[in-house]
Amino acid sequence: MKKLKLPLPTANKELADAKHELDDAQKELDDAQAQIDDANKEISDAEPDLEDIFKDKKWYVWNRGEWSPDCLSYGDDAERVDSIAAVFPVFFILIAALVCCTTMSRMVEEQRTETGTMKALGFGSGVIIAQYVLYASLASIIGSVIGTIIGFPLLPTIIFRCYQTMYNIPEFEAPFMPLFALGCCGVSLLCTGLSAVYTSAVELTSVPAALIRPKPPKDGKRIFLEKIGFIWKHLKFTSKVTFRNLFRYKSRFFMTLIGISGSTALLLTGFALKEAISCIADKQYDELFLYDAMVIVSDKADADELAEADRAISENELILSSMKAIQETKAIFSDKDSVDSTVFVPENAEDLSGYIVLRDFFNSSPLSLEDGSVIITEKLSQLLGVNPGDEIFIEGAELPVKIADIAENYTYHFVYMTKTTYNTLFGEAVPNTILMNTGGLPEENIRDEITSELIACDAVISASFTVDGTDKFRKLISSLDLIVAVIVIFAGALAVVILYNLANININERVRELATIKVLGFFDGEVGAYVYRENTVSTILGIIIGLIVGIFFEHFVIVTAEVDEVMFSRDIPWFCYVMAASAMAVFTIIVNLLLYFKLKKIDMASSMKAIE
Repeated sequence: MKKLKLPLPTANKELADAKHELDDAQKELDDAQAQIDDANKEISDAEPDLEDIFKDKKWYVWNRGEWSPDCLSYGDDAERVDSIAAVFPVFFILIAALVCCTTMSRMVEEQRTETGTMKALGFGSGVIIAQYVLYASLASIIGSVIGTIIGFPLLPTIIFRCYQTMYNIPEFEAPFMPLFALGCCGVSLLCTGLSAVYTSAVELTSVPAALIRPKPPKDGKRIFLEKIGFIWKHLKFTSKVTFRNLFRYKSRFFMTLIGISGSTALLLTGFALKEAISCIADKQYDELFLYDAMVIVSDKADADELAEADRAISENELILSSMKAIQETKAIFSDKDSVDSTVFVPENAEDLSGYIVLRDFFNSSPLSLEDGSVIITEKLSQLLGVNPGDEIFIEGAELPVKIADIAENYTYHFVYMTKTTYNTLFGEAVPNTILMNTGGLPEENIRDEITSELIACDAVISASFTVDGTDKFRKLISSLDLIVAVIVIFAGALAVVILYNLANININERVRELATIKVLGFFDGEVGAYVYRENTVSTILGIIIGLIVGIFFEHFVIVTAEVDEVMFSRDIPWFCYVMAASAMAVFTIIVNLLLYFKLKKIDMASSMKAIE
């Protein structure tokens, strides 16, 4: 193909146009370069001025957690959940192991005749045990798969939703974690497998002829209560039968006690944990910190600027009183550790009680500041491992200082001292904090007006009302209700399964006895009461033991779940005991209702027949 040749005049015109475009582009490039050169000259001229500006300045570098309070707070919340997650599964596994043991016991009891037949036909004990282990393993694997499918997306999402009310964060994704899934499946297999081996091995100690026949009831024996005559002789016949049956089947009775007490302890811990965290805001900001607002003043402010801030506070009719103080963050050292804390120094120690209550952590008796010593908060004393009478070192001080008392406190760490003590340790200093009382909390728009007016003063760095900070914390606490509900539901489900399994085994072992009392004229309700009384006594004793054990379990969980900056309340309100006991009582009633229909189906004629 031949190339198309343009006429010479046309080619010359195109070349001229292209040269013109090139010249225009070069002109734009030269103009841009000139602007860059001018800008570089301005930067060069300004560099000496910048050096003079920043010569005496101090640079600070923060990471994301230090720069953003929300990131730091979210990290602390995640640590709390992680600490709780490290404790609760252990106790749930123990209760679940008891459920597995009772379930396998029930299965082996129900298939006693089949087991005896297989043994009589020549099957070895290992083969018979293997079938129960296989059954238990399949149930564990299927249950683990179902639990993994439901648990991984459900429970983390519930907890995340609780905290999402506090933080503006992206949508949550619950990833599948194979190691956790395999670990849970392994624990499940271990619990069910060992239970299957133990329960079937115990049964196989009997000869085939005994296994084929129904298990004979245990012999009745005199119990210890019969030796206490003034109690025993006043008991009704049905009550005597109940106590004799309880102690005749000791293993089942103690398994029921363990299951009920463990579930009750979990319930009490769940309720108490929520209260221990939720009361922090009330105790800290309603009982201990009485001031309504705080103003932070620049330490570089001159006398005129400080006077302006004082006038803004004194002339505001809503501000009833104020107190100046020194507040600094310093490292506190002991022989064991060091902790960053807030050193708080009121200008007049006698005025402190109107703004901050210092009281003994153990007996709530009032404490007062004295020259030459300090008062530190409880959590700080725990972290440093110090007690009243010990000495601590404060960053920047050349001399140690003696601890006079330990004060009750729940958030962050504080060291309180008089101005004389501060001057001895650090020298003279100007107050940088002003605490204010308004005699009540004004409306939000009025609070905003007050803070805006104060921040407008040159000396004021920040101004805030305590309620604005505590509302966020209270909102988080309210979201914990859902987490507590999850704990209660699972603990209750375990309790129902344990009660039902043990009661079902009890009925299967005594079906001929129950049929006999039906023949003697007992109505269905009376037969039910015959069994219910045993369940009720076991439940009451289990609840009492569980409430006692729950106190220690709750304390263990509280200490484990705490982070360094926060101390949870150690007191368990009375209504937590009532709620835990009431929940277990409700679960017992549910089990009794389920058992009633099984008792009603007992056939008097067939149940009385001998196996022959």
